[in-house]
Amino acid sequence: MGAGPFGAQRRPRRSDRKALVGDRQSAGHGSCAAWYRARGERAPIGPTRVPTLFIWGEADDTVGRIAAKGTAEFIQADYRFVPLPCVGHYAADQVPAEVNKLLLDHLARHPV
Repeated sequence: MGAGPFGAQRRPRRSDRKALVGDRQSAGHGSCAAWYRARGERAPIGPTRVPTLFIWGEADDTVGRIAAKGTAEFIQADYRFVPLPCVGHYAADQVPAEVNKLLLDHLARHPV
C-alpha cells in the first residue's frame, strides 16, 4: 500500500492488489503443482509386501472412497480396509480409542 498526499495509507489500485496478491486460484494450484514437480521423477517401487491396515474415515475430504479402496491393488500381503463412519482425515485424533484398538489387533495378528 502506498501513502496518500498526507502520509496516510491509501488502498492499492486493483492492478496493484493483483500484483501484490496474485491470482489466488492459479497461485494455489501453481503451488501444489510446484510441490509435485519438485519431487522429481520416481522409479516404480512395486507392490507392498507387508501386512497392511488401512484405516479410512468416511468423511475424509482429502482421500476419496475410490482412492482409499483402490489401495488394495497395490498390496501383496494381508490387507484390511476399515472405513470409519463420521470420521474425517485425522482418524487418530478424532477416535483415538478405536484407532488404537484396530492397531493393537493388527499388531497382535502380525507379530514382528
